[in-house]
Amino acid sequence: MILFFDDEKRWVRNHIAELERRELPLTVCSTFESAIEQITSLGVQIRCAILDIMAPSNQPERTDGGLITGLLVYQTLRNKQPTCPVYFLTNLPDDARVRAVAKNDPLVAVRPKDKANYDELADEVEKAYRAQFKGRPHE
Repeated sequence: MILFFDDEKRWVRNHIAELERRELPLTVCSTFESAIEQITSLGVQIRCAILDIMAPSNQPERTDGGLITGLLVYQTLRNKQPTCPVYFLTNLPDDARVRAVAKNDPLVAVRPKDKANYDELADEVEKAYRAQFKGRPHE
């Protein structure tokens, strides 16, 4: 399963459509709560994630008023699935907190939302997703 978290689907609809066109198993979450719920219920079944950083949450004190909601989603995912590749698709690619996570976790890549080509990102995600199975059939 690929987890895609973004609260503004209109900005990522081409990314979602391309992943669906490739028939990759995808769950799209537009709220913080639904992303956390999916991580809690699916856990290790999540093999790759694409996360927006800025999004509203029910925990504004932990997310800097929503500026780093995706980092909280990332931390929750990382606790459940430590080998899951994560792509931050964000308008905050140069934020120090985002860069620190990417620097310290070799399974994290940062892609600026306004420059990320949906075909290229889908190529990267598909490759990372399929690599998780190492010769085993995928879900």
